[in-house]
Amino acid sequence: MTRTGVKATYNAPEHEPTVLEPSQATDQEVATDRDAPTAPSDSALGQIRADVIRVQSVINKFLTARMQNDVQDEKFESRLLDGDDEIEEDE
Repeated sequence: MTRTGVKATYNAPEHEPTVLEPSQATDQEVATDRDAPTAPSDSALGQIRADVIRVQSVINKFLTARMQNDVQDEKFESRLLDGDDEIEEDE
């Protein structure tokens, strides 16, 4: 596969920047672009389009995991502040 240079960088004040690249996507995650009227071609533009689809998939997976971690952290903090003596940090 030709490298197109498509990538995304996640920046947040409380976290180190994270670079997300098309190579992090699995084939199953990007098997089809549901919004595409046609399949990506083998042209340079087609390769860029395919990499954008892959990066979108990686971004979605990354952000979903971040949101789930944030929810867990908030639950833990809430229980800790409420004085729950039986909580464990690895919940």
